[in-house]
Amino acid sequence: YYRLLPDRRFLFGARGDLTGKPADARRMRAFMERRLGQVFPGWAHVPVTHNWRGLVCMTLRRTPSIGELEGDPGVFFALAWHGNGVAAAPWAGRLLARLIGGAAGNGDIPAVFRGAPTRIPFPSLRHWYLRGALGYYRLTDL
Repeated sequence: YYRLLPDRRFLFGARGDLTGKPADARRMRAFMERRLGQVFPGWAHVPVTHNWRGLVCMTLRRTPSIGELEGDPGVFFALAWHGNGVAAAPWAGRLLARLIGGAAGNGDIPAVFRGAPTRIPFPSLRHWYLRGALGYYRLTDL
């Protein structure tokens, strides 16, 4: 994803990493700097001043989850952006503010996003599931 920010800086991004390890973060940054120059050759010489990263969070239903935690009123969540949080999370933040303030209710959450995700079986294998899913989508995108 990419966009020009209001202060005329350029945002260029991609999905998060798979491990959260510093070495992988350095590799991802180097990849993104090379990719920026490939996609936008005129920006190849411009130094990258900021970067951030995070693990990709996915659900079995393949959609984000938004709501109030069942059994614990007052605890709200918006999670699992599947690598699209920069674009989608601000919208969800506004919705959460309305939910918390009482200006919106559960019915205002789009049904496809409503409620907590189901637990992923064998949580210790999550990184392998994610690697498999990303590999599959990489192949289907060819």
